[in-house]
Amino acid sequence: MSRVRVAIGAALVVLVSALASAQFQMPDPKQMAGIPRPVTDLPDTSISVRLIRGQLSNNIASHLVELHFANGRVIKVNTDDAGRAQFDKLPRGESVKATADVDGEHLESQDFQVPGQGGIRLMLVATDKNAPAAGAARDRKSTRLNSSHVSESRMPSSA
Repeated sequence: MSRVRVAIGAALVVLVSALASAQFQMPDPKQMAGIPRPVTDLPDTSISVRLIRGQLSNNIASHLVELHFANGRVIKVNTDDAGRAQFDKLPRGESVKATADVDGEHLESQDFQVPGQGGIRLMLVATDKNAPAAGAARDRKSTRLNSSHVSESRMPSSA
């Protein structure tokens, strides 16, 4: 019985230390940018474009978003306080692309068709020029962790 307790105790220690060292990493919004997602919570033939700067908590309000049709037609809508521009009652099946220009950076979605049923949600993500470089925090942590394990090896010098 004591061996079982020791084994269970050891397993719990390993599990707790693994959970303690695991870090939840938020997805990079830039990797999701411009990709249309079909949804059922919007009215049929509607498109909602969310405009953010760098991360999901940085909505860009009162900013122009354009919806470009393949035939050259353009519809312009300003984002609301939540950073969303919604385009409603669009012609089904039309090929469109959402765009915005933020601080000289041109953002655009993939080309996609207006759905007949449900709507489309997508994000356009501007670069946050005040944020640290994407890998900087990770690199600093890695350097701190590895700095105590750095050793110097010396090769014999040849004369």
